[in-house]
Formats: sequence, C-alpha cells, structure tokens
Amino acid sequence: MSDGHYILDAKGKPVPEPDLLKWARWMETPTRMIAKTKVNVEEGSAEVSTVFLGLDHRFGTEGPPLVFETMVFGGPLDQEQDRYSTKAEALAGHQALARKALAASISWEALSIYAAAPKLLEACKALLHHFCGGGERTHTDASVMALAQAAIAEAEKE
Repeated sequence: MSDGHYILDAKGKPVPEPDLLKWARWMETPTRMIAKTKVNVEEGSAEVSTVFLGLDHRFGTEGPPLVFETMVFGGPLDQEQDRYSTKAEALAGHQALARKALAASISWEALSIYAAAPKLLEACKALLHHFCGGGERTHTDASVMALAQAAIAEAEKE
C-alpha cells in the first residue's frame, strides 16, 4: 500500500516511492514536465501544460491513482483541468484540451471573417490586377467595387 507518493520509472510509469527524501529530490527534476503547448488566442495566448504530480489526487476514492494533470493557463478556458492515471492517458488528454482551448478562443466574428476569406481574396486579387497590373485591365471599377461589396456583405452576415 502506497502513502500516495509516486515517481516515474524509466518507461514513464508511476511507481510508489516510500522514501520521502528520495521522492522530494526526484520531484525537483524536469522529468515532471510531460507536455506543453502554446495556443494563440485573440486576447493574447494560452498555454496547455501536462505534468506528473507525484501525489495521488484521487483523494481516497476507488480506482488507480490520479498522478498526471493537464491544465490551461490563460484564454477562455483558463484553469480548466483534467487528471489521469497513466502517461498515455495524460498525453491524449493534453492534445484534446489543447484543441478545445484553441476552439474556445475563436470568436464567431473571426469565423465569419474566415468564411468570407475566399471572396475577400478574390476582391483583393481583382484590386491588385486592376490598379497594379500594368497591362490590360480585365476588371472595370464597377466590377471591382461589386466584388468588394459582396465580400463585405458576406463578412457581415451572421
């Protein structure tokens, strides 16, 4: 029976460590960091971090020890976390929470702009060709204006 202190063996598997001093020294090593992902969000950035906790966070309930934790720092999901029993679960959970943090950071306004991107690109190309092409103009001022207005209307739709 473990007193709740764990370290990772050479294969990354949690093993009980009854010697408190040995456990404390091991916990000071960088081996605790399992994964870190920077997620760019509209209001700055967020970081998803997965670490080995070294302590069982199941707190007496039935089941294997919860010794890995993934947490979001910053962005709309700030402080959201999940805990795991194995390194494989923790890595899969890390990827899932990183995707969730990225999805939560994209606003509906940004999505409407992304949806209009093909029309915006078409309008920009027409403008460049019309005003900077140097050769025969294939778009009239009216057709360029119509492309720009269509792109703006598409972007303003909800």
